Amino acid sequence: MHLGTNDVVYGQSITSILAAFTTLVQQMRASNANIKIIVAQIIPISYAQWNTGNIALNAAIPSWASGLNSTASPIFVVDQYDGFDASTDLRDGIHPNTAGDTKTAAKWYPALVQAINLVTQEAEQSGKREVEFVAY
Repeated sequence: MHLGTNDVVYGQSITSILAAFTTLVQQMRASNANIKIIVAQIIPISYAQWNTGNIALNAAIPSWASGLNSTASPIFVVDQYDGFDASTDLRDGIHPNTAGDTKTAAKWYPALVQAINLVTQEAEQSGKREVEFVAY
């Protein structure tokens, strides 16, 4: 999940954004109690008046994720903010350009591999030879 920029821009509080994230996690877990969730600390944007909200949201995400984390359904937090340059990695001040996409992909990849490895280990431990991935 890389969510929250629009919420910040439209004036939602950090509390309400995290409550919406919690609802999403609950909905995902209702569909699959063993889902592995990857959540971003979101990228910066070029507009300082809103980027401060991104920074505040990012500061709150690790403790929010920790509070909902479970062995069966871990939440991995990926810091997409650090190392992302709003002046060179955005095409329109908000959305990543090719360089920004490359940076975010490089940060998503280790968490994705870790989540896939967990699913694979669980399948092997249960005697399954294949792992079913379902897109929702």
